[in-house]
Amino acid sequence: MRKNIKSLKAKNYDIILENYFYFFILITPILTIYDDTQAVIRVLVLQIIFISMLLIKKDFIKLIKQLFNNNKVTVIILASFLISTTISFIISPAKVEHWGFNFVRQRYLELIVYFFFFIFIFVYLSKTIINFKKFITVIICSSLIFVNFIYIQGFLKSGSEIYKLLSLYSEIRGPGLVLTSFVSCFVGYLTLSNNNINYKDILILSLLLSLVYYFGGRGNLLSIFIICALSMIYKKIINQKYYSLFLTFLISFSLAWIILKTIVFLYSIGTDNIQGTYSLIRIEKKDFYDRIEIWIASFNLLKDSLLFGYGPNAFLVLQSNNLLTIEGWWIKSNMFPTHTHNFIFQFLVEWGLIGTLLILFLMTKNILKGIIILIKKQNKYLIIPVLNVAGLTAHGMVDGTYIHPVTVTFLLISNAMIAANVKFK
Repeated sequence: MRKNIKSLKAKNYDIILENYFYFFILITPILTIYDDTQAVIRVLVLQIIFISMLLIKKDFIKLIKQLFNNNKVTVIILASFLISTTISFIISPAKVEHWGFNFVRQRYLELIVYFFFFIFIFVYLSKTIINFKKFITVIICSSLIFVNFIYIQGFLKSGSEIYKLLSLYSEIRGPGLVLTSFVSCFVGYLTLSNNNINYKDILILSLLLSLVYYFGGRGNLLSIFIICALSMIYKKIINQKYYSLFLTFLISFSLAWIILKTIVFLYSIGTDNIQGTYSLIRIEKKDFYDRIEIWIASFNLLKDSLLFGYGPNAFLVLQSNNLLTIEGWWIKSNMFPTHTHNFIFQFLVEWGLIGTLLILFLMTKNILKGIIILIKKQNKYLIIPVLNVAGLTAHGMVDGTYIHPVTVTFLLISNAMIAANVKFK
């Protein structure tokens, strides 16, 4: 009798954990709706709650030890990475008396939480069968809430309290980063299900793409083109027809433009607060050189601290304390970028060559594992996390997908899914 009660309690707790996992995916992007400067803290709190819930799960520690014994090489590399990044933090030239030193400590604590969140979510997914319908439903619902909130704020006066409440981000880059993840996951879903044209799927994808057009992020759009191409290449490799998928993409990209123009027109007649859109075809001198100037400055930094870098968030802190100057357009405009706009340079500046090589090795090993499983048709559902990682990585070559708390969280979950070869039902 007691055994049955304990078994029932354990089963109920597993259901609670699974539902929290879905809730976590649903709510994480929405957490940035109000006062996005606190978004990191909110996301980290949710991650810490999940870690705590798993810690009290029966036999979870034993499961961690078991998986560690089965993945000793990966564990050694992860431990080495954590030690390396800790050394980077300790020897960072950013001192307590410098402006922004709190950002250095905050980024390091972020890294620690992300590190343990990845390990715990990997262990959890290794022994949990995820409900595919619930999983994709929370992603779609979260993305539609996200799109609607952004468009709704366009009808409100910029000075009103409700406008401030609905202001998702203080700049245009944030939504584009999150949109890349949403679109990547949805394209993965379409790749699994698209044997015939589904107009509901076209409408959802069109709404997401219209927001991409609205913000005019070219790196955003290019990364989406890449994942669309990869999805069709995957269909070709496994000898499946991709005509319907291609037609879905074609219609969606076209319809998205119509949706955008319709919304902008409604803004013009419905409010004095007319929202402008950023052109996807911007030909200005600075657009060709501003990122190159950042990368050159990042490369020059490495000469003095190649092995361990300058510590977490050092790129911003060094500039703020006049310890780093980026020549060219940035100095003329009296502005400075908050990050390197390239995740590899970001890793090198913050963690140095040692930390960067360790994490890139694990990332490459993991994505190759996912690709091999997909090609061998051993787990078709991995196309969703694989495309998500691919899309965010492509976007991360020119922007901050490896920094933003929402996209970093989705990267961690997607990589954990691939590493665990997660099963769906």
